[in-house]
Amino acid sequence: METIKCITQRRSIRKFRGEKVGRDVIKTIVSAAAFAPSWKNTQITRYIVVENENVKKKIAEECVLGFTFNAKTIAGAPQLVAVTYVAGRSGFCLLYTSPSPRDGL
Repeated sequence: METIKCITQRRSIRKFRGEKVGRDVIKTIVSAAAFAPSWKNTQITRYIVVENENVKKKIAEECVLGFTFNAKTIAGAPQLVAVTYVAGRSGFCLLYTSPSPRDGL
């Protein structure tokens, strides 16, 4: 898809099918996401596919900051992808064991 067309014609989707996305599709998407730039190519982003009903329920109850619509969406989703990161790697110079002297930290 042409870049400008992709940006200008994008839509937000708030209703989803009740079927799971295949692992191979998720792997393809995550592999493509690895091409996004990261500070000094530290690649700190991690993805966790959540399919366990109890875990999804706990996320829906505790992680929506009062947005009840989001809780309903999460609870009804066949699976979730939680985006996490490796703490302590981004913003640190790879040549040092501590922040770079240029960081002023």
